[in-house]
Amino acid sequence: MRRHKNEETESREDYLEAAYVLKLRKGYVRNAMICRYMGYSQASISVGIKMLREDGCLVRDSDGFLDITEKGETLAKKI
Repeated sequence: MRRHKNEETESREDYLEAAYVLKLRKGYVRNAMICRYMGYSQASISVGIKMLREDGCLVRDSDGFLDITEKGETLAKKI
């Protein structure tokens, strides 16, 4: 079943908020941390994280750490 656009937007916002909170608390973010924080499996969040990267809200470095872009931080603060 395909999700409605509003549900997809809410999910991405949830992932972005989780990444932002974890970055503030720990200083770094990895997919596995978001999984534990939200109680979801890696497979569940991978699509949302990919969309946030494509939207320019998150970037991944060569070591696999996620970072929140200026655009992502601005959006996360509004959530």
